[in-house]
Amino acid sequence: MNRVATGTLWLATILLGSCTGDKGDDGDDGTGSDGGALVDGGTADGGSVDSGFHDGGAADGGATGMPPAPDPFTLQLAGGATDALYFDEITCSKPYGSNNFRVFWRDSTGSHVFVLAAELLGSYTEPGTYTASADGARVRLQEEAGYSGQPDFYMTDTSRGDEATIVIDYLEDEKEEVAWGEFSFTSLHATGGGPAVTATPQPIPIWCASLD
Repeated sequence: MNRVATGTLWLATILLGSCTGDKGDDGDDGTGSDGGALVDGGTADGGSVDSGFHDGGAADGGATGMPPAPDPFTLQLAGGATDALYFDEITCSKPYGSNNFRVFWRDSTGSHVFVLAAELLGSYTEPGTYTASADGARVRLQEEAGYSGQPDFYMTDTSRGDEATIVIDYLEDEKEEVAWGEFSFTSLHATGGGPAVTATPQPIPIWCASLD
C-alpha cells in the first residue's frame, strides 16, 4: 500500500471513532438536566409540586378567594326604631359537623350594647342560600345588657311578613375553619309588638376568620 492510501485509511479511522463515542461526559440523556426523568409532571428530582392548595385553599394553606376583612359600618334603623348602630367586630360559631351556624356583629368600643346576629339553627348543610321562610334562617337585633327602655330584641317573624336571607359562599369547619358570605333582611319585629323595623345598608357581610 502506498503512502497516500495509508494516510487516508488512518484519517478515516480517527473520524469514525469520534462519531461513535459516548454521548458525553455530562451523562445527559435528554430526560432532565441531571439525567433524572420528570415523574408525574413533577420536578426534575422526581418530586411532585406541592402548591399547598387543599379543598380550595390558597398557596399558603388559607382559603382561596376569601375577601378582605369588611370595614366597620353603621346600621341605620327606621320604622319601629330609629337608632344608628355602629358595628366593627364579627365573631362566628360553627362547631365541626354541626348544623348550626351563627354570626355576631358587635361594637368593640362599647358605645352601645346591641348585637346583630344571623343564625341557622339546625338547618345548615352546605354553602348556599338559606331563607327564613324555607330554612328557618333568622336575623335578630338584641340588647345584651343595659336595658334602655326599648324592647330587648327585634327578630325576623315570617308570620308578620319578615324575610331573612343568609348566603354562605364558602365554609370549611374542619381544617381552615373559615367562612364568608352575606346576610340581609326585609324587616324585623319587636317581640313585644309594634311596627316593623327596617335597616340600611344591606347586605351585611359574613367574614369568619375562625369558627368557634
